[in-house]
Order: sequence, then structure tokens, then C-alpha cells
Amino acid sequence: MKKKDIGIIEEFLLKFYKINIFDEEKISKILGIDLFLINNSIANLFFQNLIKMNQDNRISLTKKGEEALKEAKTIQPEQVTVNFLMNGLTGELTHSTRKLFTGNEVRKKNLCAIKPLLNKPTLEEFEFNKINKVLKEKQKEFPDDSLAGDLITINELEKCYLSYRKRSMLIFMHENDAEADLEIKIFDGMDRENELENIILRMEKDGIKQIPFDRKDTLDVINNEEVSITTINPSLMEEALFNTKKLTLNKQLSEQLTQQLHKKEIQLNENDLDSESKITDTQVIRGLNEKIALLEAEKDNINRYIETYEHRKILEDSFEKAEKLVLIISPWIRFGAFDYIIQNKIRKALKRKIKVIIGYGISPDDVGHTGAVNILEKMRKEPNGENLILIKLANTHEKVLLVDTKYVVITSFNWLSFKGDPKLGFRQETGLYTIDSKTIQANINSLEKRMNIDIQQYLK
Repeated sequence: MKKKDIGIIEEFLLKFYKINIFDEEKISKILGIDLFLINNSIANLFFQNLIKMNQDNRISLTKKGEEALKEAKTIQPEQVTVNFLMNGLTGELTHSTRKLFTGNEVRKKNLCAIKPLLNKPTLEEFEFNKINKVLKEKQKEFPDDSLAGDLITINELEKCYLSYRKRSMLIFMHENDAEADLEIKIFDGMDRENELENIILRMEKDGIKQIPFDRKDTLDVINNEEVSITTINPSLMEEALFNTKKLTLNKQLSEQLTQQLHKKEIQLNENDLDSESKITDTQVIRGLNEKIALLEAEKDNINRYIETYEHRKILEDSFEKAEKLVLIISPWIRFGAFDYIIQNKIRKALKRKIKVIIGYGISPDDVGHTGAVNILEKMRKEPNGENLILIKLANTHEKVLLVDTKYVVITSFNWLSFKGDPKLGFRQETGLYTIDSKTIQANINSLEKRMNIDIQQYLK
């Protein structure tokens, strides 16, 4: 129910009726308005229940008409569409405008999607009081004339679709007891969400896989992997730690800017703005995009630590950013990571005359990577295949990615055997990304000895 201004003709008709002037022709002459318009307005007043016909066939104002004349407004029902969010785990209703991700965006960002506990709601499941409460909160927080008024009924559910909101999940397991229950903590920023933790753990016990964690893989890493980067200059490691913290703040700022950008784009598309306002908003959007791009680009030009799910993108990008050389040391080569995407990127790099050197092999009798190596051997026989060099090291635990003399990544991440897909299980892998020329050169010198190859010749 919304308050609306009554028309000027209707307002004058109510005033005439109030002082007992009922002759339509006389009113038409006084107002200087065609009789046809007067009669139309009278019909509207009857339709809106602002006037009534008495037993003596004379018109009088209804109580609603009295109020409308007093305020020059009338109350009318109007159907509007309002967007709400329902939490797929708790059923909580909100009106939040925070950034939500589509399923495609979740996959592109290598995030892990939690399955909803609730089915898509039906109209009958919505409680009037709860919807009304959220609507009032929305009206208060975001005043909007289109939403002004009182809710009287919920007519239909127009559309319902699944979106995602980002949360952080910490997963704890007992190092020496593979059968012990996992524990989790879930945070929205700095706020812990105990209710979500309980729901997800309950779903896990009911056989619904929710926790992105591969217990066996993680135990293997803990027990078998010993990765050390103590050969790196300590001051460089301190700088990387400082920059990583700074990037965390940049990421938070970028998310805030993205939310501002999202709101501005909605305002620009939905609001009836004049041309000057549209130009101003367009400039604001352009400025926000530029700030976000600068924050994102800063990552490539500093020394920093990288987390598990950053590795895969860095590997994919390396084949495109390289100008002369991509060198990868990976103990294993498995199809889980050595997929069609990486294979095609290698082929494109070779076509651009980029030298691709791959050192592999955890032990002399490891045959688990035979199939992948066979594909690489076939690549060497294809056009531009002379730019691909395979070296079986047989005893390497190193995981290194070198791109020209631009940067080197020293890590615990198996570049060609672990894709870093959250859906396949959680694994903690940490790497040092550095553009430090001394560290890059030291790694080149060390790798030349280990691989018995002259790497410098490909960098000239």
C-alpha cells in the first residue's frame, strides 16, 4: 500500500464536493476544463473509493476521501518486485547488497562451493512477518520511493537462483591420528560464524561432502615433504613477508572497491539520471576500475609469499609472459595437473620460440608419470618441438618455476602433479615469488649444475 499524490482535477473536485458544489458543468466552467475530463476524474474518484453516492443521489466524500483531501494524497495498492537473499544453509533472510559470485565466478577464482542445505524455496514457505521485517530494514537503510509503503500480501515468487558469498574456512586435523574428527572454524572477515560450522559438520556426518580437505594427501605432505628455502637471503624473506601482509590489505581494499563499483553500476543502469550525472558516475566507475587494476598489477612486481591456489594461475601465466625461457622443476608429472590447458599453453609458447625446460623425477624407478612424459616426448617431434627440453633428474625434491630473468618461484607446490583445485581437497603449499636479481641468478647457477645444462645461453 503506497501513498500517492492525487491528480489536480481530482483534488479540486473533492474541494467542490466538500462545499456542496456538485454541478459538473458549473465546475467545468469554473476550472476552464473540458467536461469530458471532469467526468473521467469523477469516475477515478469513485474507483479509488474517495467519493460515494448517497441515498438522495448526491455525492459525498468517503472517510478515505476526507483523508486524501487533507493530505492531497491517497493510498493505493501497487505491485512491486523486491530482491531478497536467503542463506542456503540457515534459511536466514537478508537484503544485503554485498558482492555475490555466480557459479562460473567461483570456478574461475578457484574457490570451493559449499552445497546448500535447503532446497529452492516456494512461495508458500515465505512467512509474511519475516519478509515484512526485512523489507522495513531495507526501506530504512536504502530509502527508495519505489519501496515506500506497507506490505499487504506476497503475490508470487518471480525468480530464484543460486549465488555464493565468500567465507574463510580454517580446517584442523590431528597430525598423528588419521581417524580423528576434523574441526573447522568459519569467518566472515573477522566475525566467526558458529552456526555455519555446526551445520557443515552435521552435513559431513550425514555423508554430504562439504569440507574441501583431502586427509590422505595432507598427511603425505606432512610426513614426506621437507621443503626449505633457508638458502634465501633472510632480508629478502622479511621483505616478502611485509609485502604479503600489504597485499592482504590491498586485497581487502580491492574487494571494497569492487563492491562500490557494483553499486555504482547498478545505480547507473537502474536510475533515471540526467546526462551530467551519468557522465559523473561513468567517470567514478572508470576510476574504480583503474584502482582495482593497479592493486592487482602490483603483485607481479614485488617479492612476496604465495598460497596454494595462487600457484596454478602463476604457472599458466608464465607461458604467456615469458619472452625467452620457462623452466619448471617438478618431482612428478601427473595428468591431474598436466592437463590439456597446460599442454596447449606449452605448445603456444614453443610456437613463439620460447624455450621450455622441464626437470622431473623423484626416483629412478618412478613410472607414475610415464603417460605424461610420453605426451611431452611427442611434442618434441612436432613443429617447434626443438624448443622443448626434458631432463630426468631422478632424485629431485625441488619445485621451481623460472621465467626469463623476470622472476623465480621456489615452493612446496608440485607444479605438474597438483592442480591446486579446492574441490579436490585442501592442501597447504607455500611459495616464495621473487623478482630479486641475485636470487634469480643464484637459482640459475644452481640449476645449471643440477641439470647439467647451460641455461644462460637461452637468456641472451
